[in-house]
Amino acid sequence: MKIELKDKLIPALDLNDPAEARKIMRNLIPLVSTFKIGPVLFIREGRCFVEESIEDGAKIFLDLKLHDIPNTVEHAVRSAVSIGINFLTVHASGGKDMIKAAVNGAEGRCKILAVTLLTSLSQLSQKEIFGSSISTEARVAALADIAISGGADGVVSSPLEAKFLSSILPSNSLIVTPGIRVCKEVSDTKDDQSRTADAVTAVKNGATHIVVGRPILRAHDPVEEVRKILSELREAK
Repeated sequence: MKIELKDKLIPALDLNDPAEARKIMRNLIPLVSTFKIGPVLFIREGRCFVEESIEDGAKIFLDLKLHDIPNTVEHAVRSAVSIGINFLTVHASGGKDMIKAAVNGAEGRCKILAVTLLTSLSQLSQKEIFGSSISTEARVAALADIAISGGADGVVSSPLEAKFLSSILPSNSLIVTPGIRVCKEVSDTKDDQSRTADAVTAVKNGATHIVVGRPILRAHDPVEEVRKILSELREAK
């Protein structure tokens, strides 16, 4: 599955300031095609921000991580895709029936991506939540199987799991990896992400798309940071 470089890198507009998010997006549109809008911005600005972004020429990855009973999720997805988005997330832990309902709600109008384990969850956190100490890979594999068997177009996982996922999922499955950090951050970051890697490692591990938030948003020059990441990915091919 060939994915163009400008489609592979997805900046995450995880900002409280819609004006700043709009400015960054408009500056980056010549370089990338898709932007992630999550709950921080969506709850504040709603569908109007998404619709205006689409009018500006952006493709939208709406990262709402839906997790509810199947009927509710299906109707929520129908509402979301009516805006014109390209990607939408649900939680794989909602189960196969919920994922099937999401796919039904999408009606082929956007890609449904199932989140396996949040990148903030360490092995200890997983044990606290699930009450067992199976490996992260085994847990992600089980959730990915639920996702794909439910009809999801792909999964969201940390870049550390991308390699083994690419070996077990169908060749047309999307593997989307947040938790991307620049090399120095990967070694010494103190933020809330536990399972991270740099962009080149993620793509070499099999990620079809990488979602990059803080390294771009906190950069002195977000445009230059995106150019740098794209250059690294181009050279790594």
